[in-house]
Amino acid sequence: MSYSDMRKIKFIFDLDGTVTSEETLPIIAKAFDIEDEISEITKSTISGNIPFVESFITRVNILSGLDVDEISRTLEGVNLNEKLVEWIADHSKDCLIATGNFDGWIQGLLARIPCAAHSSKGELRDGRVRLTSILRKEQVVRDLKEEGYFIVYVGDGNNDAEAMRLADVSIACGITHKPANSVVQVCDFAVYSEEALVRILKQISGETSGKSVILSCAGIGSRLGLGVTKSLLKINDITLIAHHLHNFKDQEDLRVVVGYQSQSVIEAALAVRKDVTFVFNHDYFQTKTGTSLYLGAQFANDVVLAWDGDFIAHPNDVRDILARSDEFLGYIDPVSSDPVFVVLDDEGQVCKFSDNEGEFEWSGPAQVKSGKLSESDGHVYQILEGFLPLKAAKIRGTDIDTNEDYDRAKILFNDWNYGNAKASVYYDKLASNIKTALETRNKAPDFGAYDVELVKSFSDQAQATWLELGAGTGLMTNHLTDHFKEIVAVEKYPEFSKFINESPNLTVVNEDILLMEPSEKFDLVTLFGVMNFFNIDEASKVYKAVSQTVKPGGRLIVKHAMGVSKDVLVDGVSSELQQYYFSEYRHVDKEISLLESHGFKLEDNIDIYPDEFNRWTETRYRALVFTLN
Repeated sequence: MSYSDMRKIKFIFDLDGTVTSEETLPIIAKAFDIEDEISEITKSTISGNIPFVESFITRVNILSGLDVDEISRTLEGVNLNEKLVEWIADHSKDCLIATGNFDGWIQGLLARIPCAAHSSKGELRDGRVRLTSILRKEQVVRDLKEEGYFIVYVGDGNNDAEAMRLADVSIACGITHKPANSVVQVCDFAVYSEEALVRILKQISGETSGKSVILSCAGIGSRLGLGVTKSLLKINDITLIAHHLHNFKDQEDLRVVVGYQSQSVIEAALAVRKDVTFVFNHDYFQTKTGTSLYLGAQFANDVVLAWDGDFIAHPNDVRDILARSDEFLGYIDPVSSDPVFVVLDDEGQVCKFSDNEGEFEWSGPAQVKSGKLSESDGHVYQILEGFLPLKAAKIRGTDIDTNEDYDRAKILFNDWNYGNAKASVYYDKLASNIKTALETRNKAPDFGAYDVELVKSFSDQAQATWLELGAGTGLMTNHLTDHFKEIVAVEKYPEFSKFINESPNLTVVNEDILLMEPSEKFDLVTLFGVMNFFNIDEASKVYKAVSQTVKPGGRLIVKHAMGVSKDVLVDGVSSELQQYYFSEYRHVDKEISLLESHGFKLEDNIDIYPDEFNRWTETRYRALVFTLN
């Protein structure tokens, strides 16, 4: 369904904490030095502990003696969610503000929001405000529905709950503060960032195209018997929901369908990413996966990728899946105790689902046009049966339905080189906000000249080829393009590699080096400032892959800070960076031994920087030069 399907629509917005990015009554209280009287009653009202009408009358009585015009002038400068206001301005005839606030206090504020507004009314008697009517938001919804309007309601407080229950679509807004429980219990969607709110409004208006990823996390996980919804299961101390959000970090429209333990799932997701759209399956106990997919696809983009929250796949397969724009169904080699099989036709398409026929197991994911999906009380595969035949995509993956599945998933997770998750917490955030190339130095001095000179000593423009693993923002690359015949710079984050200068002899590859599948050999391979972000198991996997990239007679140089007398682990909030940071500075002898175990022979151990660049007494930068045995 989209805007084009509706002849008449109204988007109704709560004011405080939804259109504004701060609550208005506390601002009044602070300006007139009556904070203690107002703050506690405001909190209780938002959370639903005090009925709104009772609370509002009490607050008006407290404020009634203050100058109305002065209050209005005070609120004129209240911060607004500007992107939302811009969207409202573009749809002003279809938008409406519904606020319980007294209209005399908010005249100046409402003048900045280009749409009609309904509010509580009052009059001045003997210099004091006397209420003449208190807006009942649910009545606004009833009246507009009687006129034939399709209603979309956006709110956050307890006094929005009944209006949201009556609306055709309701969106709980958590931009300013956590929505009231009563609101969460009736909403269709919940958003916690302005970007997510504007995006879902655009989608309801039919203004977007592209792909929506629907991650279904509503189930109770009864077969596991662990008392937790499966998306909150942990592998290597990382929840499945966090793992999925990391995989889908570049997908703009990511929708998470929640049901059982919804607040815990939301909190776990928000710890990773704020602009997720949460879709509620309130009837999760009585419904199956098809319902969650249908709900998640409401007002979605043209194409939806359906993914179960308990399904993990090989990272390279995830990357390939996300790159596809066509319709397809995923399948795996049979692993489950009670599988649904897929039958492939002569063209390799899925032509049938079966309980007992077929060589492969249905697992998801599935990518289809969103307009095809209709309401269903069955499973996802039962919805998809009506679309067959569809292209098939074989995936290395597994569902987690039983404890045996969970144990297998843990093994696969490690075998597939999923790792570096702790280090990614810091670098994902840095990548999303980076403005200059030097920010990857993490407040360390720029000692790049020493790195460049070392690499130059192994360069030969006429002959030498260089594979730079972990190229970052090009702090070395940009100084060395004239010194090699061919350079391949591998960097996980495109936000970093955008700083690398283009050159005819340079290829930039955006890939996590943990996921490398080497196909070419080079005269020189470098890992500068990279390997301390992998634990020893992950480092071993990287070095094993790197051993396949060095030509006979070629060299590998590994440079990073290493432990002086012992291993040094940083796993927590960094005192310097004031945020979470992971780094494992293995003792230099351990790093050498690890490399030697993968066929490398130490040629040189270089104390590369002067003392002033080695700022920590327990670690020191070393550049280790290796050849292959």
